Amino acid sequence: MKLHLKRLLLLVTVVIMAVFIGGCSNEKVGVVDGSKISDTPKIQEMQKDLQAKLDEKAKELSTQLEQEKANLSPEDYQKRYVALRTEFNTLQESYQKDILNAVNEAISAVAKEKSISTVLYKDAVVHGGIDITDDVVKKLQ
Repeated sequence: MKLHLKRLLLLVTVVIMAVFIGGCSNEKVGVVDGSKISDTPKIQEMQKDLQAKLDEKAKELSTQLEQEKANLSPEDYQKRYVALRTEFNTLQESYQKDILNAVNEAISAVAKEKSISTVLYKDAVVHGGIDITDDVVKKLQ
């Protein structure tokens, strides 16, 4: 009985602390609409540039592989293909990070201006938050 009372007291204490801490928070939460940000001219241009660079690199790597094909055994050809594919994927990730960094910089700048401590994508938020999408779009122009 004594152990049960201690557990109950501990549970009540934890609940009271959670309510107190949650109620004392002055954090502002911002939300952004990722699809609107993706439709901005700057991001569209960056994505178009990315695709052009990737198409060019894919063509270059494909030509390189075809030239080496005659001198490679099937196993070596497969290894070379995997190596070139890995190189291509690394390049693709690098370019995508550039786009993501541009978006994150704009979001961070707007959040700082509006004293917002946390920013989430709108799709992840059921209710609430300050929509800063339009301000982020302006920063990206």
